[in-house]
Amino acid sequence: MYHGFPYEDYFDADTSRKLSLILAAEEHILGLIDGKKRYINEVAALSKALPLPFRTIRPWTLRTRWPFFRR
Repeated sequence: MYHGFPYEDYFDADTSRKLSLILAAEEHILGLIDGKKRYINEVAALSKALPLPFRTIRPWTLRTRWPFFRR
C-alpha cells in the first residue's frame, strides 16, 4: 500500500518531519481505492502475525518499523 511513498524516511527523521510524513502517509492511503478499509484490515492482520517473527534472528527490524504502520 505504500508503494511509491517514501515511508523509510520516517525512521531517520526528526519529530517535525515525522509528523509531516505521517500526514502525507495518511493522504496517500486515503487516496487509494478503499484505502482506509484495506489499511485497517492489513494492520489488523499484521498485529496478529507480529509476535511470530520475534523468534527469528532479527526481531528488532520489525519492532523499529512497526510503530509507523500502526498509526
